[in-house]
Amino acid sequence: MRVLNLSQPPTSVHVEVVYSAAAEMLMSILAIGHVSATPLGEDIKSYDLGRERLESLRRLASDDLLEDLERLFGGPGTLGESCGKLLSNLFGFVLDAESRDVAAFLRRLEAADATDVTLALVGYYTRSYRVVASDVIRNAVKGDDEARREFIEGARVRWGQEDDLVQALDHVLSLGPEAVHKGLVRALRRWDEEVFSRYADEALPVLERDYKAKLKMAQEQSLERTIELATNGIQFTPETGIGRVVLTPTYILKPWVLITEYREIGIYIYPVADESLEVDASLPPPQLVKLYKALGDASRLRLLQRIATGPMTLKEATELLASAKSTAYHHLAILRQAGLVWVREEANEDRTYTLRDDLIPQASELLQGYLRIQPAQRGLGGVPGDRVADGSG
Repeated sequence: MRVLNLSQPPTSVHVEVVYSAAAEMLMSILAIGHVSATPLGEDIKSYDLGRERLESLRRLASDDLLEDLERLFGGPGTLGESCGKLLSNLFGFVLDAESRDVAAFLRRLEAADATDVTLALVGYYTRSYRVVASDVIRNAVKGDDEARREFIEGARVRWGQEDDLVQALDHVLSLGPEAVHKGLVRALRRWDEEVFSRYADEALPVLERDYKAKLKMAQEQSLERTIELATNGIQFTPETGIGRVVLTPTYILKPWVLITEYREIGIYIYPVADESLEVDASLPPPQLVKLYKALGDASRLRLLQRIATGPMTLKEATELLASAKSTAYHHLAILRQAGLVWVREEANEDRTYTLRDDLIPQASELLQGYLRIQPAQRGLGGVPGDRVADGSG
């Protein structure tokens, strides 16, 4: 269903909200793969679903299924972020299927030409992967050794000599289209049977609730505001060649956002809102936990203080902390997840961060609301900060 916001000035970019079990199935491989690829990684701790739940889902996958997936992307330890990025390149087949369920997606994928599937997987339809001319990528997929070397060398220049994504791309090219196509369909079908089908009942009702909320939001808000609210801080930048934006919710990746493309479509795989979850009322609100987690770290406070003086790039954040780029990115991602900064993707693939000061004044109010403290009554006839009685004793 396409939702056009008629209350806003006309724009050449249209937004569509998509509720897709198939997309969630692909993202589940990314998240659960992290358990195998980086068992002690900080990223695992940051998933809202929790390490314990991810590990329980990981145990549903048989060893030979995991080996099938790893054979596609480079061998043991290759599941995780790079695998997930390549799988997200298949989103076009999700959109092209007759429906958004897993069975329809798998039928569409199986019926597709092996070369087309492999082209999509290695990012042929995603401009950030266009590190060489498009005909070079096509020839590399078809088995031209010189084209493959040129493509991989371009990828090394873009992402780094030893980057996992570069190695995964090279491995996929080494297999050839027929092996990739056959292995991919088999592995995804088995993943659905062994893992996703036993997780879907937990995730799909949450996805549907969030989908309905975002449909309403897209009707009432501008495209830019809808993306900012859905992603909790990522600002939309119009790009030449992108005429349509698709938003699709994910439960398993929460609180992370994955941005990709397919032809002329910009795709934002965004985390479901806290309001779409059925949260135990006795637990702290997730937004409160994220906010104080973000503020409870000296490095993040330094970054926030710097951002308060003006926009800051990821490169500048790395220099300020004298850290690895990945470390600075992780800290900034936590600030974004807490709703403290806006993020804008720049043309040179750097990111610019600016202060989102609308939430900062609410930090104390969120805590007071959870503790049920009424600010006007603090210090009146008792110890400052007395908890207001709720009639329970």
